[in-house]
Amino acid sequence: MAPGDHLLGRWLFSHEEEGGARVYRPRDTPFPPSRRPRDGFDINADGTFRAYTPGAGDAPVATEGRWTEAGEGRLAVSFADGRGRVLEIVDAAPGTLKIRG
Repeated sequence: MAPGDHLLGRWLFSHEEEGGARVYRPRDTPFPPSRRPRDGFDINADGTFRAYTPGAGDAPVATEGRWTEAGEGRLAVSFADGRGRVLEIVDAAPGTLKIRG
């Protein structure tokens, strides 16, 4: 699966939406106010991946990584510290990304 243009960009977790997969929306989505910060990630065409997690004072902390195709509907993400994960793309459409992993 070569990522289409609609898969690339910055995605933020939409914790208001529940189901069998984690739902992510583009960063410019008008999310409702939330008491907890949103994690997210960037998927870039050049193979770079940047994960965002809440840090001190809820400011986002970025961790740099790389993604590669890992079979149909999967992206393997690896980080410099040796950590990694596989994202199973459940659904990818303009404005919505649903993943497991």
